[in-house]
Amino acid sequence: MDDLRQHYTDYKKETVTYLGQEAWRVSYTSYDTEHITYYIPYGYNLTIISYTLSLDEKEKQLAKIEPVLNSLQFTKTPVLEPHFPKTITFENPPFSLTVPENWSIRKHDTQSPISLLAEAAIYDNYKGYFHIYYRLIDKQEQHLSPKQRLDEIIKNSTDSKIVSKNDSLTLGGLKGFSYAYEYEGDEYQEIRKSLQIVLHNGLYEFQFDYDDLIENFDANLPAVEAMMQTFAFSGTIDQAESGADATDPSQSSASDSSTSLDSSSPNTPRFGERFVDLQFHRFATAVNQLAEKGIVSGNRLNQFKPEALINRGEALQWILESKNQLETERKSKKMVDFESYRSHTNEQVNDVDVKAGYYPHVQYALENGIVKGYADNTFRPNRPIRLVEALKMIIEMYDIPVWQGDTNPWYKKYMEKGFELGLIPYGMYDPMQELTRAELAQLIYTIYDDAK
Repeated sequence: MDDLRQHYTDYKKETVTYLGQEAWRVSYTSYDTEHITYYIPYGYNLTIISYTLSLDEKEKQLAKIEPVLNSLQFTKTPVLEPHFPKTITFENPPFSLTVPENWSIRKHDTQSPISLLAEAAIYDNYKGYFHIYYRLIDKQEQHLSPKQRLDEIIKNSTDSKIVSKNDSLTLGGLKGFSYAYEYEGDEYQEIRKSLQIVLHNGLYEFQFDYDDLIENFDANLPAVEAMMQTFAFSGTIDQAESGADATDPSQSSASDSSTSLDSSSPNTPRFGERFVDLQFHRFATAVNQLAEKGIVSGNRLNQFKPEALINRGEALQWILESKNQLETERKSKKMVDFESYRSHTNEQVNDVDVKAGYYPHVQYALENGIVKGYADNTFRPNRPIRLVEALKMIIEMYDIPVWQGDTNPWYKKYMEKGFELGLIPYGMYDPMQELTRAELAQLIYTIYDDAK
């Protein structure tokens, strides 16, 4: 709350006594409104009371509010050292979940209209929350697959920025989807991030919501992922309603509580943005989507380096791996075992290190006419890739038809096709522009997502 001091000249934070407790009173004026908030510690709880006054009618409004403020009182003895179990277990619906060491969780006392089952909190973090719901799926959505439901959500998300999505999620034997988005909070210049995880059980669904300030969210994401790995559903899964294959005995119940995160590797983000250097980047969604599919990755410090230039070797690797992932999802026979090309050699080039991760991809591309070497028998894998080079590789790899006649310059038809398909982001007009890692990710994700 002290961050408000730099934005409001009359910002004031003072220690007061309220409800018999030492508390903080924060006040400031925004336009024609005065904002007042009391923060009252009571045992392990923090009670927050907030109200606003119009400057034009301050005295009149205050006369009505003060009796209410004066009538408030605590009716129970404060609990100084509460004990909450680390694991909660429900019988209906039958599941369990274990929270991280610095988290607490408790069952909800009452049944809300949307069936809030439990709430978790992070110590010393009053801005974030984690909720667990269980409810009947809306009738008009019961026939939709997880992918169809997620597509509808994304299509209607006009007031938020989607940064991550996964439409092939399996946890505790239940299938579903997840997505994360950024949005503007209620306080001045407050940016928050929310993660939604939805798992189907016949006509019912679990929903797990984690919402926090963006800086807290990114720091706590690994803990949230670890917590979700502990989710175990012990009931019988309704195969006919959930769309699973009823003839598959491995899916007949959830007694096997192992967790599967489809199309993800252990070292890539699965639920939300984890790269610490992608906040507010305009191509963050593209990077995160490719990372979830294992097509791109960051370094050991969870950095993606979005503005670093990408070389021709790694760029070719990303493009080929994206097409391979697409064929995998289509369950086609066009998937390529690139590692089998590591033993291949090609006389067209002599400057690609056999130990490089992209070596087999270069060999495959050379043998299949996707790329060619230069006249001096080099591929120049370490040179930054240019926009038109990346476009040509993408168009060739994704079998996108282009006019076969000659153009001047030679790359004109590739640039025109890139604009026609909406591949080229706003502001990228120079065909000789050297691409950053994030820019290439955007190009690849656009064609990959359109081709799904």
